[in-house]
Amino acid sequence: MNSMWKIILGLGLTIGLFVIVPAHAAIIYVDKDNACPGSGTAASPYCSIQNAFDLVNAGDTIRIRDAASPYDANSVLTRSGSNSNPITIEPDTGNAPTIRYTGNGAQAAAIELRDVSYVTVQNLTFDGAGVHTSAYGLYVHATKNDMNGIQILNNTIKNWGGNTSQASFGTTRGPLAIDGGYCPSPCSPERQPRGTIVRGNTFDSNRQVNIFILHASDTLIENNTITNTKCGKDNDTGRSTIGIKLDDARDNGSSGTIIRGNTIHDFEPTNSCGVGHTSGAYDSWPGIWCDVGPWNGRIENNTIYNINNGLLSDFATYESQGIFIEAGCSGWVVRNNVVYNIGDAGVRQRMARSGQTANQYLNNTIYNVGGNGFEGGNTGSGTGAMVIKNNIVYNAGNAQIHFDTADAGLHTIN
Repeated sequence: MNSMWKIILGLGLTIGLFVIVPAHAAIIYVDKDNACPGSGTAASPYCSIQNAFDLVNAGDTIRIRDAASPYDANSVLTRSGSNSNPITIEPDTGNAPTIRYTGNGAQAAAIELRDVSYVTVQNLTFDGAGVHTSAYGLYVHATKNDMNGIQILNNTIKNWGGNTSQASFGTTRGPLAIDGGYCPSPCSPERQPRGTIVRGNTFDSNRQVNIFILHASDTLIENNTITNTKCGKDNDTGRSTIGIKLDDARDNGSSGTIIRGNTIHDFEPTNSCGVGHTSGAYDSWPGIWCDVGPWNGRIENNTIYNINNGLLSDFATYESQGIFIEAGCSGWVVRNNVVYNIGDAGVRQRMARSGQTANQYLNNTIYNVGGNGFEGGNTGSGTGAMVIKNNIVYNAGNAQIHFDTADAGLHTIN
């Protein structure tokens, strides 16, 4: 009897082992110097990233090899992984391929993840040096349904956005875009990238905005480095030089973003920006910018510095900020950040709304700014409620804490 039970138990364990192994897990190889199309094996790699995207299954790993020239194409993944068996896209062991797309400003990307979930992109190099790139390098793009479990880890994205002349026409540019689309209520279909993780990446010498988030919830952006950002003209014809921008089409359209532990520094100053100013346009140079509606997020433990050092002469058409909370962005906690050497405001709030949950500014250190340490509102627009506690503010060119209108009883300063 005991022997029989041992046999049954052994079979049960064996069956359990088969259950947890992905049915289609494979390593798929890509080498653009290989004869087309290839079969995806180590001996006969696919000749394009798109070939691998067309046939990958949940649990598979796509490994991209070095080639004599960059991978220069618009590759679109429309196949998902699963929570337990994600798809992974990475360099082959010991390889460091260069990926780009000479898209001449098209609203496309070198790699687009479209309406998929549970995909990890890691350790890749996107380099647009010397070409007029597509608008995006890596594009997380929800067009008809939610996207879950996307991870962007330890990649380098640099030299994206073209030269000065190519950046002088108005469009959206961003080496990394996480996009659920402009979606005013009612939104049909409702769709967002949800729970995206952007961690440990390096953004260097890109134009306009490095990480652009539109209508996406519960995004985690942590431990990234953003440096040497250059100016470009946006859809509103204003010049933009931005580290991280969150946008939406309606108040509380998205929520739960966490931006923490990032280092953002050394943006191209206006006097070096070859893109001309458009009369009446709003030029913006913020390290982190919440614009039009995302609610209930956190900005914490970031270091932001050297964004247009020196006092500026024209605050009406051009402003730089370390952190800018604007237009219906309510319920945010901004804490434990270090912000210094900023041309205008260390932290600025301009909600243009009344009756929304106050944003809290706690335990930040702000120094050496050309305008105000904390700035509430601007003339003719609402400030929104602010809780300002336990901060250190030093050597602001105008005031350490400034409000354009008094709004008695609206704010807590302690």
